[in-house]
Amino acid sequence: MLEDDSHAIDLMLGQAFSKPDSLFETGKHSPDFDEYVRKNAEKLELQERISYLEGCVAFAELEGQDTEEYERELRECQAEVDSFLIKDFAKGKGPIYMSLESVLEASVIVPQAYHSRSFIGNHCHKYIPENVYTNITKHVVFYTAQLTTDQNIIDRAYFLREKFDALNRSFATVHSLVSHTHKIDPSMFDTIKSQISSLLLIYRRHSHNTITPKLHMFEHHRLPFIKKWGFGLGLLGEQGGEMIHATIAKIERRMVGMRNKGKQIKTIVETHRLQNAPTSKTLAEHKTKKRKKQNK
Repeated sequence: MLEDDSHAIDLMLGQAFSKPDSLFETGKHSPDFDEYVRKNAEKLELQERISYLEGCVAFAELEGQDTEEYERELRECQAEVDSFLIKDFAKGKGPIYMSLESVLEASVIVPQAYHSRSFIGNHCHKYIPENVYTNITKHVVFYTAQLTTDQNIIDRAYFLREKFDALNRSFATVHSLVSHTHKIDPSMFDTIKSQISSLLLIYRRHSHNTITPKLHMFEHHRLPFIKKWGFGLGLLGEQGGEMIHATIAKIERRMVGMRNKGKQIKTIVETHRLQNAPTSKTLAEHKTKKRKKQNK
């Protein structure tokens, strides 16, 4: 969403830069953006020529003069404008969008191309602090104001800032309530429900009521899941599974010298169990002794 809104501002800037009184300089932005500005400037120049010729035709008719030459040029200009095709530059080629990369990198956040440029893993945690996400939205406003004096475009940047600050603030609140590994007291359930509803209310206000499957799970199934298991999602989420996988792989490398695969797997499982629940060794020994006494 942030990148889509940044691209929308870039398109507005491209159109503003095409005006004759613009201070736009080619070569400071991407070639695609420069080409977009150039094409828009050419079309605007043709439209101004058409307006001038229409005035000439009207004045000539008023004075009883021949209008054929003006009308011929007017038809040519109109045909050229009608055939003029300006293709929007690709998302990511405008100045505002491209400047986001350096702001994110300053906070050691790198959107992943293979996840549709979404944040994953620790990047989400790095983005959530208020000073991080507000710094990004402040940058959009500041840089937009540097590039143009067009108040409509600057107002659009301020709207982006208000929108995403509200969304991120609400998300950070929900995240702090449920994304951890601690036991959640039932007295917190109403607070969690209220904060999730507040977040989705803000989201729907700005997304034309488009709800993805993940957001559906977030809104309708997160709290029931917590009520059932009693813990934050960090204990039962994907990252917990990834951590177990990494731990098992580390133990497996230590057992690589064992030739008997059955014993190797058994040792890996037992080692992992003892690392996570050391007291289970004492319980197992107690059960073994009890079993031996019963067999005598």
